[in-house]
Amino acid sequence: MLNHENSARLALLRFPLIVGVVFVHAYGGSMNLSNSEISPIKNSPIVGFVQDFISNGLARTAVPLFFVISGYLFFLKEGWSFEHYQNNVISRVKTLLIPFLFWGC
Repeated sequence: MLNHENSARLALLRFPLIVGVVFVHAYGGSMNLSNSEISPIKNSPIVGFVQDFISNGLARTAVPLFFVISGYLFFLKEGWSFEHYQNNVISRVKTLLIPFLFWGC
């Protein structure tokens, strides 16, 4: 079981990871807005480096960490067995795969 301390750690980790996912999706690296009227600042080498470092560096770890946390929580149980694994997989198929297939088709 997940104790209170580990639950609080995961709760604290969630917000920076969510911000990281937003940075990855909001990064406009292929758009050149330096000569545009809507660009708030002119692209300097320092600004470009900071944008690349955050959006293509630090923030790129957010999604893999969410997958690691998801796998940790998926297998979290004191007495692990194949039956526990099978029940978890069946539960995920019902709650994730079936709606995904229904919505996507």
